[in-house]
Amino acid sequence: MRDSENRTTVRSIVRFAVVIVIGAWMLADAVPSISRIWAPLGTFGYTADADGRVTSVAASSAAANAGLRVGDRFAVASVPIDQRRFVLGPLFLTSRPGIALTLPVSTPSGSRQIAMTSSAERLSVADKLLVFARAFGAVFFVVVGAALVLLRPSPMTWALFFFTIGLNPGSDATFDSFLPSGWYPVNWFLIVWSMVAGAVGFLTFALRFPHVGAGWRRALSRMTPVLFAAFALYGSYCVIAPYLYAQPGETATRWLYGFAALCFAAGLISLGATFFNEHGENRQRIKWVLVGCLIGLPAYTIGGVFDLTSVFPMPPYWVICALLSLNLLIPTALAYAVIRHRVIDVTFVISRALVYGVLTSILVVAFALVDWVLGRQLSSSGLAVVVEVGITIAFAFWLNAIHHRVDRFVDRTLFRARHLAERRIERVAHALPHARSNDLVAELLVREPADALGLASAAVFRRADDERFVREMAVGWSPETTTEIYATDTLVLHLESEQAPIAVHELRWQRDDLPRGAAHPQLAVPIVVRKRLLGFALYGAHTGGVALDPDEIAIIGSLMTGASAAYDHLDAEAMRRESDAMREQAASLARRVAELETELDKARASAQHAELS
Repeated sequence: MRDSENRTTVRSIVRFAVVIVIGAWMLADAVPSISRIWAPLGTFGYTADADGRVTSVAASSAAANAGLRVGDRFAVASVPIDQRRFVLGPLFLTSRPGIALTLPVSTPSGSRQIAMTSSAERLSVADKLLVFARAFGAVFFVVVGAALVLLRPSPMTWALFFFTIGLNPGSDATFDSFLPSGWYPVNWFLIVWSMVAGAVGFLTFALRFPHVGAGWRRALSRMTPVLFAAFALYGSYCVIAPYLYAQPGETATRWLYGFAALCFAAGLISLGATFFNEHGENRQRIKWVLVGCLIGLPAYTIGGVFDLTSVFPMPPYWVICALLSLNLLIPTALAYAVIRHRVIDVTFVISRALVYGVLTSILVVAFALVDWVLGRQLSSSGLAVVVEVGITIAFAFWLNAIHHRVDRFVDRTLFRARHLAERRIERVAHALPHARSNDLVAELLVREPADALGLASAAVFRRADDERFVREMAVGWSPETTTEIYATDTLVLHLESEQAPIAVHELRWQRDDLPRGAAHPQLAVPIVVRKRLLGFALYGAHTGGVALDPDEIAIIGSLMTGASAAYDHLDAEAMRRESDAMREQAASLARRVAELETELDKARASAQHAELS
């Protein structure tokens, strides 16, 4: 027993050390690039491919002034090894402006020497923001990957960790520019190996999530270590051939990126096959992974092609940063799907993203119109600034109303089924106060939300006495489940104290007599009358295992007010009827007493008359 515990402790220590060392190296490689915001690096203003062929030259740059042109080719074999970093790769930055460099170049007119001096790179405000975003993205990737492998160690989370290390959006420009020449190829090796590990890691994760698939997926999963070893060796060749032996490397580099793209495609195919074969909660978790990957992976691949190769002319830097930053969706979706047993519907996130995208576009268009229409006419008088400030203030006041209208428009147009379900629950909330019986209230609280939202279960418990709450109506609750919950139960105590809807999983409310699976209560809605808990409703997840999203929780929570008003009204009506019955009974008793008194008086009169006779 002790030996087993010792082995477990040793494995934990080794795992922690490996994660810290690899994570620290990647953060040291990527985070320093944030210093470009206030300390620009030096640049020569040209890019080249892995064959040394010039692919772009910026206007008015040091390279352009020196006469370098697109199509020229550096004589790599004649370049000293410690300077080959400046002729092999997509973008050449120096640790500071003012670095002088002389390189041999072959041009259509012959060979000559190009002398250049690096100048400070010019980054716009948007470029600086995206430099920060890339550094933040690298930290986010590494932290998410490390947390998952430390909290839930398994081959699947290790694969996800290597994916976050090798394919995060961080930039190593600053780290590389300060490296001594002898260390540059070492870091280049590590970067290439990490990229291979990231591609194979994604494939391994996709083949194993949420469990190891069958058939070709299981066979391919067993081959992933061999794939990594083979392509790590091939990646090493992509570094050694051009850097040490001045051999052409562009074709080999493109094949390496083709391998990464093939891993991504195989992983997505595996996830798709698993999605169609799974049901319930697992299927919804895979849907999150698929959406995140289908957005993030293509964006990352395109951004990587621009950033690390010269297959196409390089676009503006902010385009590359934006594409690489979209990769943040992948670890976010993966971590959410791995950690959460029950996830919300991904369409909720998509709808909210569309809403906020529309709001942002409205604000940007408004300022653009002001700048275009009024800026030219009123710039000298300063009124354009006043108008822009006025638009900002008006937008702040109108934000809530605009948000509500845009939200309704998006749901009504693109997510109509969801919109109709929410409107149905709203009508139920408005109708509840007018219910004429407790059975009707219970039916509106149970059957309507369950039918409109497709819930696996719903139930209403109402106070029977001071000690217990009795189940009045339910769907998705089998006869073996509980029919009463005592006032001393943990859930009841929290509902009495908070008097607001509660996510049941936050309480860790565990009972053996509750529905299981998707029908297990997820949301508890109290019914409070005059600050006293009169009852509560319990709602499960969707029938497919999808958790309730915030909008659905809010719309179900709105039933609380209507139900409270309904029960208050019905109790008041019951008390009034009871009071009327008691008054009628009292009046009847009074009439009977009066009749008895009248009869008694008659009897007394008859008795007196008899005595006198």
